[in-house]
Amino acid sequence: MYRRLAIIVLILFTETNAFAVDPESNIKAALQKFRPDITVDNVSKTPLTGIYEVFAGGQIYYTDENAHYLLVGPLIDLVRKVSITDERMAQLTAVKFDQLPLELALKRVKGNGLRTFVYFGDPDCPFCRKLEQELTKVDNITIYTFVFPITELHPNAEIMARKIWCSKDPATAWTNYMLNSTPPLSDGDCATPIEKTRAYAQKLRIDATPTMIFADGRRIPGSPSAAQLEQELAKAQSAK
Repeated sequence: MYRRLAIIVLILFTETNAFAVDPESNIKAALQKFRPDITVDNVSKTPLTGIYEVFAGGQIYYTDENAHYLLVGPLIDLVRKVSITDERMAQLTAVKFDQLPLELALKRVKGNGLRTFVYFGDPDCPFCRKLEQELTKVDNITIYTFVFPITELHPNAEIMARKIWCSKDPATAWTNYMLNSTPPLSDGDCATPIEKTRAYAQKLRIDATPTMIFADGRRIPGSPSAAQLEQELAKAQSAK
């Protein structure tokens, strides 16, 4: 009897100890119970004692070791004056640049083309047009554009995307349309990589345009200025 009791106590101690030393698994299980609407990809410690980072559905959350509370918002390092959340998001969403299916993208080369830049763009996205204006001020770059029409926002974007792809020179047709609002002359009746691009964007959890990807794998949404682009390109070059 005493031996059986000792075994039960040992099992309980082992399970309790495992629970204590593996809070990440505990947090993941608890969130799956309390928040079944989100899929937890990763749980890791933060610099704050007892606070854990949860990466789920492309979003960063923060929680305690028992997953009783859930916080959304930037975690700021006041000493370094940086957002830890932004740094972690860049790491967690980084893309293996050499594995990008560049054959699905439009290619444009400016100057010596030594610096490579990728972005997902919608032909009817005003922020993509703004980005294209800024790119006219950046030289010595190779630009790969994944044409990614988001029809929920721009109902005619797919028609225009098809017309661009079916043009004699799709890259030039894209540039003319984005910078000068000159529509392509094609009827859009040809095979295009738009559906494959859409599927790849979904795989990467890209749902907004423009979304930029730099040579070091970092991805950044929005339309930065030419000066900011130069900074990001230099950062990518130094990281390679």
